This record gives sequence, C-alpha cells and structure tokens, in this order.
Amino acid sequence: MSVEIEIVADDVSKCLINTTMDKDLEFLSKCSNEQLQTLADAIAFDEKEQKRSHENLTTRKNYILYYPNEMRKLVPDIVDELALFGGNTIHNRVRGHGVSYRKILEDVCKINRVKFNDFNSVEEIENFLLRKVLLVAVEDMNMDDVKHISDQINSKEDLNKLISSGKMLSPVLIRLTTVMVYKMLSKLGVKMAAEFVLGFAGSKLFAMITGPIGWVIGGLWTIYDLLGPSYKVTFPCAILIAYYRVISQKNEDELKEILS
Repeated sequence: MSVEIEIVADDVSKCLINTTMDKDLEFLSKCSNEQLQTLADAIAFDEKEQKRSHENLTTRKNYILYYPNEMRKLVPDIVDELALFGGNTIHNRVRGHGVSYRKILEDVCKINRVKFNDFNSVEEIENFLLRKVLLVAVEDMNMDDVKHISDQINSKEDLNKLISSGKMLSPVLIRLTTVMVYKMLSKLGVKMAAEFVLGFAGSKLFAMITGPIGWVIGGLWTIYDLLGPSYKVTFPCAILIAYYRVISQKNEDELKEILS
C-alpha cells in the first residue's frame, strides 16, 4: 500500500523529475485545457480548496509559467506529481521519481476491491474501476435520477445490467459517468467542479449535473473518507483519468451529441 508523500517544497531540488512520459498517460497531452486544470487541481488541492501539505506541483517552474492557460505544457509535471503521490516516500527518493500510473491504478483497484489480472490492459482495468464506482453510485439513485440519465432505461436493474456489460462507450454510460465525475468533483472542491463544468455550459447536461439531481454517490464517499492522504489524491485522479480516456475515444461531434 502506498504511503503519504513527505516531500515538501524545500525538497523539490532533491527529487529528480522523471523525464520519461508514462506511455499509459500520453493521451493526456491531447486533453482540453479545462480537463487538465481539473486534474492538476485534484492533485494539488484538498476538499477545502487548500494546497495539500505534501504537494509540490504548485511550486514547480512550469506550473508558475503555464497554469492555468497552457495546461498541455504542464502535462509531464502533472504526471510526475501523481507518480510521487502513488509511491513510497523513501523509494521515491531512491529512484528519483514516483511509480507508474499502472501501479497507481492497481493500488486504487485493490482498495476498492475491483478484480483485475496482470494480463489486463490499463484501459481494461480503468473500465473495471469505473464500472465498480458506477454500480456503487446507482445504489443512491431513485427513478427520477434514472430518467434524467436516459428515458430508455426503465429501472435501476436495467441500468446495473448495462453497467455490468462493460460497454463504457455507451452514450448512457458516458452521460452517467459524466454526472458521477461532476458529483465527485463537487465533493472534492468547488473550484474543481467549476472548471470541469465549463465544457458543458449551454447543454442540457449542464442543467442536469448542476441541478438538484438526487443521488450524491454516498457509498463511494464512505470509502473515500477512510482513505489516507495519498489515496485521497490517487483515487479521484484514477477515476478522472479513466473518464478522460473514455471520452477521448469519441470525436467532438459525437460527444456533443451524447452530452447535449
């Protein structure tokens, strides 16, 4: 299990940055500015919108130069900072960098009792995680919430079956995951939720995710509230990255149609 990172601002110069981009996170360089800002904020800020005591991202030169308007230039630093949160403090210092995203993802899955195998790809493991999180979220939904997601779904049981089928590119599941991610970000901090929702301004989904939809993924936060400091970073970040990878497989027009 990962432990809390203890590197503080004065130690930044002692901690080498991993200059090799994690191949499983290369797609982040194509994400939108708002998406990357949300991810950076989830790493650097806590639920009270205060800087995490063990974060170094906001002290880095590239952060000062590129945040918040040129976030793609900050991707290597975002990836490196997440890798540090996922690794053991002493091992990070010996290596000069943190752990791979796959290791972080596997650790997050283990604490959430998500089953996977060594031969599963990162994308497959992310889908297992999203499915588990969505199944937990649906437990808190009522039928009005279900109808908000899709008027073609007639019951929570039908929605659970769709989730269990693993068809994460289904328009219904993309809408459901989008709402779940917004609710997660609302829990994590107003700033993160506000940046995330900018991409949906003017759409029908905007009214749904910002409105009084009943479910608040309570079961998910029962898990979250018990996590240590490092997992409070890696857990939501793994969900965010998994979500970003799903929607990256749709072009702009397809997403607009799904989320409008």
